[in-house]
Amino acid sequence: MEEFKKIDFENADMTGKLMAETRDRQNAYLVNVENFQASRRVFSVQARMLVDSLAKERIDEVIRRTKDDMSKSLTTYGMKQNIRKLFDELRDLLQDAVDTTNETRRLVKAIHKKFRDEYGFKEIEPKLFSIKQYQFELEQIFEEGELFRSSARTTMTEQSVVVKKLYSTIISKAREVLKRANKDATTWSNSVLSPLMHQIKDHKKQIESRLQMLRKISGSKESIEENIANLAAELGPLKQQHRELKMIIKAMKVDNITEYKDASAAALK
Repeated sequence: MEEFKKIDFENADMTGKLMAETRDRQNAYLVNVENFQASRRVFSVQARMLVDSLAKERIDEVIRRTKDDMSKSLTTYGMKQNIRKLFDELRDLLQDAVDTTNETRRLVKAIHKKFRDEYGFKEIEPKLFSIKQYQFELEQIFEEGELFRSSARTTMTEQSVVVKKLYSTIISKAREVLKRANKDATTWSNSVLSPLMHQIKDHKKQIESRLQMLRKISGSKESIEENIANLAAELGPLKQQHRELKMIIKAMKVDNITEYKDASAAALK
């Protein structure tokens, strides 16, 4: 009995420590979740700025406005200046996207560093969005456009034909590149923080598994206590029976000795 009680006491002490430790980990997990949600909100704002910098509506507004200006030009020189203006505005739009991309990349790195240094997350090299490929493609298109703009054939061609050809070839290509950039930026924004989120979910599973194990241990402890109580209840009557048997055996021994003495005395007579 005492041995069972001692083992049970040691298990209870250990279980209590493990439960307290797990509760601390659970509280840390809740802090992690809260900080992750805050970081994700900040990132969402920045990511929206990145996606918007390459938005179709913004690009189409530049293209439409400059097309109107070209159509209103009274001279070939004026038309060519508006073509250059279009390329410059698209370059400015792209540069704005580049600047926003760099800010977004820095934010993503900072978020990962924070969770690694402050919360002990595994070191993950985040996949960063790159706009270099789109820059390269657009610069090639702009070079092609500059050759088109400055060519003698363009000078000799009727303005409406020039504008139509410009928009059906060069500007169409530029729009397609920017469309891909916008799509890729959107896809990247939706997935870049997923590794951190997976780590948080894994941490949650570990805590839940640990708590479940401790609950089972606690349940086993209660079963042990119940079994010990039942054994104690059963042992009481057994002890009483044991005492009664000892008394009976003792009485029988006394009776046997008395009978033996009486028999011996009778024989001597």
